[in-house]
Amino acid sequence: MSRILTIATKACFVLDVSTYKKSNSTNSWRKLTREVPADLEIMTRLAEQRKPLSNQVEVTGREHLSHFYYILGFGDALYYHSECDALLIFEIDGSELHLFDIIAAQPINLNDILSSLLTPEITTVNFYFTPDGLPHVQSARMEKPEDTLFVRSKIEEPNTPFVFPLTSHA
Repeated sequence: MSRILTIATKACFVLDVSTYKKSNSTNSWRKLTREVPADLEIMTRLAEQRKPLSNQVEVTGREHLSHFYYILGFGDALYYHSECDALLIFEIDGSELHLFDIIAAQPINLNDILSSLLTPEITTVNFYFTPDGLPHVQSARMEKPEDTLFVRSKIEEPNTPFVFPLTSHA
């Protein structure tokens, strides 16, 4: 089934993490750079083998778009965790963690990821994708939708709020 949807591209989900267990640093996450061949191999492999982050909404076949974001969009915000075999795109701005994407070859536990990222200073996490399995997540919608998408889907539009992953926008 195909249809046209108008969506707010700047929408996100917000989670108050002021009461969450926090680590003292994000040292378990290694910054990646596309200039290092081994890092580029990790980025390519995970983009090709990526598993969906959400059971509600996910965009498939976006390996090349991932490379665009690696190079131009978020080149300074790429981090890798070898134990999770996951690449995260995130930035910390004061007390806010902006989590743009998680790219992993296997399903991940979002609570485990958060516990490895949260420092005492972080009180809010902004998800720029639809996070599954987190209670108390609030959706934050923008006033005016900015994009119109042509969507081919086997399911009806979800009744719950959703966000197309930021890194799926061309």
